[in-house]
Amino acid sequence: MGRWKAAVLVVAAGVGIAGCRRPAPPDGRPPGAIVDVIAREWAFEPSPLQVRAGRVTFHIRNEGGVEHNFVIENAPGADVEAIRSGEAKQLTVDLTPGDYTAICNIPGHREAGMVTTIKVTP
Repeated sequence: MGRWKAAVLVVAAGVGIAGCRRPAPPDGRPPGAIVDVIAREWAFEPSPLQVRAGRVTFHIRNEGGVEHNFVIENAPGADVEAIRSGEAKQLTVDLTPGDYTAICNIPGHREAGMVTTIKVTP
């Protein structure tokens, strides 16, 4: 193969690899961990959750038949409201080490079992 073709292949491969990078969030910080959570009657899965301290993005998918939400207690601003059946929403939050409780705070849902623990390790 000629030098010209080899150079074109190297550049094309570099463009392909660069295109696979996850874009940085608008604030320029790394995206951190991504955790998939399923909400359904009357539980979150998996449960309990364990993550490392720092920026965490929860991807919550409602596979139940009724509307749910996802609220992390004692973490200001850490809530996702109104996730309709079949929909998904994201929540990105900075968590420090400790144990947190996540709930669905729609009346009656927490009492029915929509509670999970999030263990955040250093």
